[in-house]
Amino acid sequence: FPVGKVDEINLYPMSFEEFLEILKKHPGNTDAYDISRAVPDTSSPLKGKNIIWLGSSVTFGAASFEQSFIECIDAIEGTTSVKEAVSGTTLVDDEPDNYIERMLKLPKDIRAGTPQRKIRMRRRIP
Repeated sequence: FPVGKVDEINLYPMSFEEFLEILKKHPGNTDAYDISRAVPDTSSPLKGKNIIWLGSSVTFGAASFEQSFIECIDAIEGTTSVKEAVSGTTLVDDEPDNYIERMLKLPKDIRAGTPQRKIRMRRRIP
């Protein structure tokens, strides 16, 4: 876990539970920003569409308790998402879970455009 000094906050080796407590206190993780507060746009041209997302920690929502921009878009725009996100991965490397390898392993029946599946996400443990 974090060690050193970032933005005038001294970070020290800590347990995962201690790290979560720090994240809970981050202004962006307050109830004011919770997905449940999103106001749907009933006239969105994206409403009812399915979007396939491929990514890493930002897509996963690693620092925001798994609420990422994807959940915001789904809640506001009325979309359904396939979220193939593995925290800590890169576009291309020798790991079997890089973006390209994961894209190639997506089930062939997944299509963007119309809703078909629930959200899928995983966490890579370093």
